[in-house]
Amino acid sequence: MKKLLPIVLMLITAARLSAQPAYALGDLMFNVNVGGPQITPALIKTGIKIWYATKWAGNKFNIEVKNSGVLNAKAEYAVHEDLGLGFASSYWNMGVNVDHVYGKNAQGQDMLDHYRYTMSALAIGVRGNYHFLTDDERKVIDPYYGITLGLTRYNYDVGFTSDDATRQLPIDTYQWRSGILTYISTTFGLRVYPVKFLAFNFEAGYDRGAFFFGGLVFKIHTKAPRFLRDR
Repeated sequence: MKKLLPIVLMLITAARLSAQPAYALGDLMFNVNVGGPQITPALIKTGIKIWYATKWAGNKFNIEVKNSGVLNAKAEYAVHEDLGLGFASSYWNMGVNVDHVYGKNAQGQDMLDHYRYTMSALAIGVRGNYHFLTDDERKVIDPYYGITLGLTRYNYDVGFTSDDATRQLPIDTYQWRSGILTYISTTFGLRVYPVKFLAFNFEAGYDRGAFFFGGLVFKIHTKAPRFLRDR
């Protein structure tokens, strides 16, 4: 860690001496982020606990939640000195396994029902980022505010098995797909460029139930079209 720190400081110093600002007209940026903590798994786990405790008071059950976190991919083009426009997509997946002890067999061993709940969501939208500060002030850092408007779809699956082969749901698996729904996310962000074309990205806001995000930005500087430069 001590050896890494001088290298990072050298990269930041080199970026400061560069004539290329962190954000400029004509920049093309690609962003990948992972978000968390996510409120959705906590709410679902709490709801399932309350439902089981109410419906089968006194029975034992165990709940396990596996969550992917929110995965984001974004592309942005600097159409103005302070404004970037582009596209964004978000995805999350969560699995909930419930083992419910409903009784005992003749040998006194626990008999379990096994429920599997799987949920996922995919969203695609148009994103705009407003970038603060002036070009002279942001050689290395690029703070911004972004908002995404788009469409999303949810998938739900419920599966069931039991230690007792005679116990079953009307069908083994329930599947439900939502229609196309509207989607909105809004975040404040900060990009820090240790080198010209690579940044560490941090965001805080709300997207698919997550509040904090971290990731990388890859930037390509292009010459803006004349109609953008002549405005």
